[in-house]
Amino acid sequence: MTFTKRTLKAELRKISDLTVSQKNSMWEVFCRYYDNASREAFERDLEQKTEVILLKDVKEGSIQGFSTLHFSKRIHEGKRVAVVFSGDTVIEKRYWGQSALQWRFFFYVIRKKLTHPFHRTYWFLISKGYKTYLLLTRNFVEYWPRYEEPTPPWQLSLIDTLSRERFSGAWVPERGVIDFKGTKDILRESIAPIREELLKVPDIRFFVEKNPGHGKGDELCCLGRVDSRMAQVYPRKIIKRLLRKN
Repeated sequence: MTFTKRTLKAELRKISDLTVSQKNSMWEVFCRYYDNASREAFERDLEQKTEVILLKDVKEGSIQGFSTLHFSKRIHEGKRVAVVFSGDTVIEKRYWGQSALQWRFFFYVIRKKLTHPFHRTYWFLISKGYKTYLLLTRNFVEYWPRYEEPTPPWQLSLIDTLSRERFSGAWVPERGVIDFKGTKDILRESIAPIREELLKVPDIRFFVEKNPGHGKGDELCCLGRVDSRMAQVYPRKIIKRLLRKN
């Protein structure tokens, strides 16, 4: 299918400031990419978040995607920690490959780090699709889990704590995944199929091996460190990808 080139812009909004019309538009986009979805669960997920990045068509102003966020602070094993959690994320296919979401997310997490300089700051995400996992591996310096080495004990403990608190009985620590037993929405098979040649990419192969149930909605729990190294590497990688496309 061929799409006319359109451009996205990203806007950060508080969940409490969303209008009914905006929520309806978000739900319409979500339904086009996920099966086994319910409006009730969608609304419940929104209520558990603090902010959302809305992705809008520059010309029309229509919502073409979004990513929900939740920010929190805690003490974990004697260390101050700030955590950005990503919830539902979806973008209309005609806009795939654009960087509006990556840039807005980058500025969001860096601002959280700068306003909490004495906290270890992490991005906590759950991924049932390899594309989401690649956002982590391709843009962060320190991230877990990864194929090169096992997750260190402190980071593993933080993943366990965050996963257990947020997902309770669905968390399977020995596998490192959230198993919703088919009760959660799942990405449609036609959206981002993992073809045989993709398994030659180490990160994608690792994701599939680590989360073999991704097709039925299992989510791999991941952690990425937001620090000065990430702040230098992240924008450089986005720019390099943009230059390659041009």
